[in-house]
Amino acid sequence: MKSEHKRMSRMPGHSLTLGIADAWSGFSFVAAVKLSETERAALVFSDLNALDLDRAEMTAAASIGSAGVPLPCSLAVWITLGSGLPSPAAPNSRRTPSHPSKP
Repeated sequence: MKSEHKRMSRMPGHSLTLGIADAWSGFSFVAAVKLSETERAALVFSDLNALDLDRAEMTAAASIGSAGVPLPCSLAVWITLGSGLPSPAAPNSRRTPSHPSKP
């Protein structure tokens, strides 16, 4: 395991233990410094897939400040094509059948 990943792996535990918004803000700051954009995107992708579809959509929208507004086309394209991560609609997606994609 890379040393920066080992150090980073402690942060979620501390944030979960404290359970406050400031701890998660600290995690975001440290992640931005220690992890690449691709590594951070992979964390977000896996975390959102751990939620039910409605909660994942609300969380993503609240995070990027677009709650109630559709995602910009360029962001949607980046998420599905340019991120290097599997699309939620991809056959190898980890999303379970109980979380169908919206038409």
